[in-house]
Amino acid sequence: SSVEENVYAPAYNKASKKASLMSDLASVDIVLTSEKKMWTRCPVIEVCPNKALSEGHVNQFEFRGHRSVNVNGDTGVVSTDPLYNSDYISRTGMGWFPGYAINLETGERLNIMFSENSWLSADNGRDMLFNPTSRILNQGGIPVFGGQHYVYIMGSKDLSVPTGTDTIRLHFPAYDGGAYLRSHMLLSPAVIYKTRTYATCMYTGIPLSIEGKKWLSNPVTIKIRVAKPYQRFFSNSLPASYYDTAMNRCFPLYSFSTSGIASAQAQHNKGVSDLDKINVVPNPYYAYDDYERSQLDNRVKIVNLPLKCTVTIFNISGTLIRQYVVDKSGIGEQRSSTSGINTDSRTSIDWDLKNFAGIPVSGGVYLIHVKADGLGEKTVKWFGILRPVDLNSF
Repeated sequence: SSVEENVYAPAYNKASKKASLMSDLASVDIVLTSEKKMWTRCPVIEVCPNKALSEGHVNQFEFRGHRSVNVNGDTGVVSTDPLYNSDYISRTGMGWFPGYAINLETGERLNIMFSENSWLSADNGRDMLFNPTSRILNQGGIPVFGGQHYVYIMGSKDLSVPTGTDTIRLHFPAYDGGAYLRSHMLLSPAVIYKTRTYATCMYTGIPLSIEGKKWLSNPVTIKIRVAKPYQRFFSNSLPASYYDTAMNRCFPLYSFSTSGIASAQAQHNKGVSDLDKINVVPNPYYAYDDYERSQLDNRVKIVNLPLKCTVTIFNISGTLIRQYVVDKSGIGEQRSSTSGINTDSRTSIDWDLKNFAGIPVSGGVYLIHVKADGLGEKTVKWFGILRPVDLNSF
C-alpha cells in the first residue's frame, strides 16, 4: 500500500522518483570488500518513520543524529588519515560503506549513501555501520529488512532547481567522500534540495546478510548493466563550459595502435599453415554448380592453392585421373575465372571433371593431392555425382 511504501520504501518522495530519469542510468559495478582502504566515506540516512523513536529525534530521510565513525566504527578519533579520522567530512551523520561503486561508462568512482533505522537497534540499525542482519520480519510480522540498511548509488550530474525567479545550479560531482551530498541536503528550502539530491540516485537496494555466514567473509561484485548509445555529456560531473575546451569536446574518444600487425612477405611458416585451407568447391558436387556456363559444362574449383604447385587427381583405387602443374607467379593480381581450365586466378584452378583423355569421369569419391615444393603436401577428398548429357535444352 501507499502507507507501507512511505514507511518502508527507500525513495524520499514521488518527486524524487520522477526526477530520477531512466536516461541517467549507467552501467555500474558495486564491490563489497573487507579491505578497508577501499571503502567509501558516505552519509548515513535515518529511515525511522517516527521522529519520536529515532535517535536524536531526526526526521525520516535526514542524516543520522549520531556521531560520525571511522572505518573501525569508532567515534571521536582524530587522525590525519581519513580512514581513521572519525569526523572526516562531518562530525555527525557520516560512516563508511564497505566497498565502492564505479560508473563503467565514464570510469568515475561514485558517491554512495546508506541508511539505518535507529529504532531497530536489535538489527544493527543504530551503530552507523553497514551491517544488515538476515531478518526480514519481526515476530509481529512487521518488516525490519535487516535494520533497513538501504544502499543508494549516487550519480554525478548537474541539476537546475528553479525557485521563484532564480535558478539554483546543483552540481553533483563524482566521488568526493560524500561532502557535497552532506552539505547540500541541509540547505533551504529543504524539500527542493533533498528532492533533487535523492533524484541523483541511480540505483537503490535493500541488502540482507545470510544467516550463519560471517559478514564480509568474501568479496562480492554486483554488476548492473544498461544498454544505451554513447553520447556527449554522458556524465555531468563537470561544468558545462568545460566541454567546449576539453579534448574531442567530450565526445567518445578512442586510441589504437597498428604496431606489430604490419604485413610481411615470404613467411615460410604462414605458407605451410595455409596448405590447410586448400579445398574443392563445391564438395560434394550434385550434378550442377554456379561455375558452369552451359548444360555441356561441368566444372569445380580447387581453391586456395600456392602460386606454384602440382595438383594430382586419383580415384579411390589410386588410378591417376588428371594432373595440373600450376605456376601462377606471372599473374599480377587475382581476377575472376573467365578463360577456361587454366584460369587467370592466382589462387585456384578449374577441373572440368574429365580425365587425361578428355573423357568425363564417373560419379564417386576422388583424392586430390597438392604438392608445393618447400612447403609440403595436402590431400583433399571430393565426392561428385554427374548428370547425363543434356542436348535438348538451351
